[in-house]
Amino acid sequence: TDDDDVVGFAGAQILDEVGSGSPGLKLGIGTRAYFASIEDSDIGAVTLGALLRYSPPSIDRLAFTANIFHAPKIVAFLDAEKFTAFSAAIEYDLFPQATVYVGYRKVKAYVKENVKNSKRDYVEIDASAHLGVRISF
Repeated sequence: TDDDDVVGFAGAQILDEVGSGSPGLKLGIGTRAYFASIEDSDIGAVTLGALLRYSPPSIDRLAFTANIFHAPKIVAFLDAEKFTAFSAAIEYDLFPQATVYVGYRKVKAYVKENVKNSKRDYVEIDASAHLGVRISF
C-alpha cells in the first residue's frame, strides 16, 4: 500500500473435519469486519466467508488452504458498494499453534460513483503474494 493507505480486519472462524470419508479435509465458515482507507476511498464491510483446508494424510504438517469472504451492498458501508477478499496458501505447521505460510491474496471493493478518483468502479486493495507466521491460541 501507499504511505497513507490503511487496511485492517478482525474476525472469527470455525473449521472442522468434513468426515471420515475425506481424511485431511476441513471446511469452515467465518466472519470478518474490514476497514480500509485507500485511494481517496474509505471502505467498511462486514463479510461472511467460507474456508477450505486440506492436509495430505501422508504429510501431516503440510496444508493447502483457500478462503473467500464477501460483503454485499447491505453490509458494505462508507464508500463501499460491495467487498470481496480471496486468498490461497501453502502452510507448514512448525508447532500445533505456529504455522508458516506462503500464498496469494486478492482484496477489492466496489465503490460508489461519487468517490473523487473513481475512474473505475472498484478499488483494488491488494493483489499480491504474501508470506508470514500465524500464531493460534
